This record gives sequence, C-alpha cells and structure tokens, in this order.
Amino acid sequence: MFVKVCGITNDCDLLMAIKLGFSAVGFVRHRKSKRFIDENKLKNLLSIAEGKIKRVVVGISFDEVAPYITLADYVQVYEPINHKKVIYASDNFEFNVDCAYFLYDTSKGSGKTSEIPLKLRDISKKLIIAGGLNEENVIDVISDFSPFGVDVSSGVELEPGIKDHKKMENFIKKINKFCEEKNSEI
Repeated sequence: MFVKVCGITNDCDLLMAIKLGFSAVGFVRHRKSKRFIDENKLKNLLSIAEGKIKRVVVGISFDEVAPYITLADYVQVYEPINHKKVIYASDNFEFNVDCAYFLYDTSKGSGKTSEIPLKLRDISKKLIIAGGLNEENVIDVISDFSPFGVDVSSGVELEPGIKDHKKMENFIKKINKFCEEKNSEI
C-alpha cells in the first residue's frame, strides 16, 4: 500500500519517514500553509530524498509546483491538470482528469475528518485518501475503500510541520500489519 506523509519541513522528519518505510513524502509550497518550506530548503530535502522515497511537491495551484515537476516524482495540486506526474487533489470527485492519482481530501490541511463518498470505491486503483487520518481511523478507511494509498499529515504531528516520530511509527506499523494479515487471508 502507498503511504504518504505530507508536510515534511526538515531533514530529521524526512530521514525518519525513509527509515520507517513510508512510500512518499510531501513538501508544501503553498505560502499560506503552516507547513510551507522555501525553495532552498525544498531543493535540499528533495536531494536528500532522491532515490530513497517518492517525493511529492504540494500546492494549491499548478503555478506553485510547476518549477519542481522535473525534480520531484509527483506534484500534487487542487486543480484539474492532465499530466502523468500530477496527483489531483480535491474535495469533490471529478473523475475526468487524466493524472497519476486522485487524492480525495476534504480537510486541505486542517486535519478534520469528514464522510467519504462511497462512489470513490469505483476508482480505488487510483485513489489516495487524505484528511484527518491517524492511527485510530486509518484501518477503517482502508477496509471500507481499498484505496491505492493514504496520506497523513497532522495525524502524526507534534505541531504543524513538526512530526511526532512515535505517531509516524504507529501509523505505518498499523497499516503494514493490516496489509500482512489481509494478504495472509487470501
């Protein structure tokens, strides 16, 4: 299962995500975000992560991430852009975007959960679910929707932009254990 930890702002949290086996990390380029990182820090973190973990540069608009589309593995935006390296994030479900993945997120960084439309089960192979996930609720979401992946940010933080390494570990371990048990049942 693809598991992304978003809002990485420092090398310590990045290295922990790599060590724990997360699939991807997200770096926020939207200036109004509490997890925003400047260009120099972003380039440094992208360099550290290269070849070790998938790198996603996150913005609201494509303009915020466009300069990094060749440096990162993916860019994530909240506008419909047809591109093979785009993760299209939205709180409604437009399925007519030709992109790498569709990230369903009603929280936009607020960490609040909301009801997930059952219709999203139809696109589970391209679906990443985000918004208010934590170690207590992530398995229910995975069980209910069988998404390609999940994305966590505030659910594993001490404060915005500073990750709690124990929460990160608990989150990924819980998912790995669930996936192992599910695979052993097949």
